[in-house]
Amino acid sequence: RWGEHVPYSELRSRLRDAAVGYVRAGWPILPVETPTADRLICHRCPRDEATVRDWWSEEPYGIACRLGSAFDVVDMPATLGEPVFEALSQHHPPPVIEVPLTGRWQFLVTPGSPRIADLPSASDVRLLGRGRWILLPPTPVVGGAVDTIGQGRLDGRLPHSLTVQWAALRALITLRRQPTEA
Repeated sequence: RWGEHVPYSELRSRLRDAAVGYVRAGWPILPVETPTADRLICHRCPRDEATVRDWWSEEPYGIACRLGSAFDVVDMPATLGEPVFEALSQHHPPPVIEVPLTGRWQFLVTPGSPRIADLPSASDVRLLGRGRWILLPPTPVVGGAVDTIGQGRLDGRLPHSLTVQWAALRALITLRRQPTEA
């Protein structure tokens, strides 16, 4: 996790190194304004390490990633994310991103699957894909920095989208069956 006071040069260096790593992995990254992280600086993805080094040498831009090609995201509240992560970790820890202050966990999944019909729209589980973007670690945001959860690595195997959605549905059913405290 990031400390309270990271020197500007170190912040810029960490973000540049992370951005280079994502481009090496073939991810379509974009520079994003920080710490609000709500506005893309550019809508063009750098394709090579030299361009990334150049862009991130100037400013400590946050790192966003376009969804729909390298992966999609199943986004859910942490209350569902914890049991889903635990269930999926029995086989292989999935890559999960946590965004501070939102209470949201984002499971990186294979791209292109539809949302399962059995997952209630009121469940607050969202399938994000083509046309959307998410923030990647170590992007600084209000309240901290985007981070990974558990031992799941962002460059590892991705679980299938349907697997994560079904795990979210099972977790939702389990949570609804638990007695509430008075």
